[in-house]
Parts: sequence; C-alpha cells; structure tokens
Amino acid sequence: MASVKEEKNTLVGEEIIREILAQMGIGPQALVTAFRHEEDDEDYAVWKIEENDALYVLKKADEQELEIYQAFLSDLDGGVPRLYKSLEFQGNVYLLTEFVEGHDLRRCDRKCLLSVLNALFYLQNQYWKRADLQNAGFGFAASLPGREKRGNSLGDADLERAYERFLQIYGEIPRTL
Repeated sequence: MASVKEEKNTLVGEEIIREILAQMGIGPQALVTAFRHEEDDEDYAVWKIEENDALYVLKKADEQELEIYQAFLSDLDGGVPRLYKSLEFQGNVYLLTEFVEGHDLRRCDRKCLLSVLNALFYLQNQYWKRADLQNAGFGFAASLPGREKRGNSLGDADLERAYERFLQIYGEIPRTL
C-alpha cells in the first residue's frame, strides 16, 4: 500500500461512505478511518472499517481491478486480501476486502521483500499458462501498444535496442498476470 496515514472521522463525503457501507451490510456503528497520503494529506480513497471485532478495507477501485479480483484472486487461499463484496455506487466501483496489517513496502527490509516476492511468485504460478484468462484485466493485448510507444521515446540507441529485445521476449512469455 502507498505510504498513508490514518485520519479518524474526517472523511470527505462521509455520508456517501456510510451509504455504501449500509448497502454492503455494514451497520452505522462501524468506525471508519480514512487513509490519506502522507506526502500531501490528500484523500487516498481507501478506508479502514471496524465493526465489532471485524476489520475491513473499503476501497474505491475501477472495473479493471474488480475484474482482476474476480478472474484471478477470488479463488486463491492466501496471498491477497479476500474480497468480501463489491458495489457500483454513483458510477464508481467499491471493494470491501479483508484488512491485512502491514507497513509501507517502499522502506522494507530483506525479510519483508522476500515475503512480497513469494506472494507474487505464488500468484504467478497459479495462472502462468492460463490462456483463457490472458485478456482479463489489463491483459497483454491491451498493454502492448503502450509498451511499444514507450520504446519509441527512450532517446538512447542502446536503450532502444535493449527495449526492442524486451518486447520480443515479452511477446513470447505466458500472458496472464
């Protein structure tokens, strides 16, 4: 998660968040804690939800993230926070997920980095050759034009040759996740 700080009960549009939670079955007594960017104190569009002994994360997302959860992450046992519910509300997608205690990975130690890498390896190994999912989320076909365009603006002949080789390899690997 990005570097954020929690700020209790100072949500922008708290009424909207309460309505979303109500539609997801979370009662009005739940404690809502907004996450805010440490850098600029702007809203992160992520909230920690505490109801009785349960902890959740409510996140404003996009259709692509929901699709990735549904296609790849919902069947996994561990490795990612569990998705409990999703809701489209006023043209926006909201995800209610499991709260997992953690810290800013930009300043992690070797042990933490290895844990993250192991989680990524686990995810990739689940779907390495699943051709039926290659277009889920932001798949290969959708990502290729942007990657090709990036290679045209490197401004260095050696980098451009290396990037061209990367694109050749990129086109040959399995195309999920």
